[in-house]
Amino acid sequence: MKKIVITFVILIVFSFVCAETEVLRYFENTDYELNVFHIKGKEPGKTLMIIGGIQGDESGGYLSADLYVDTILKKGNLIIVPRA
Repeated sequence: MKKIVITFVILIVFSFVCAETEVLRYFENTDYELNVFHIKGKEPGKTLMIIGGIQGDESGGYLSADLYVDTILKKGNLIIVPRA
């Protein structure tokens, strides 16, 4: 059991070391604060961008984009702007 726990911890630490997430904040401390998440994969590859928005009172666009913020990528890059 102890070996399984140690292996699990090593895998989690390794996945965080190899992948990187950078958060850029624009217009900080204003009503228009904008967070941009740049998630870099462990290997180079193509880049995908997700932009979440809102129409009227429908929150599905930005809530859907929020789901991808904690993603760990094997390959490529992901840029997320949840509330554009």
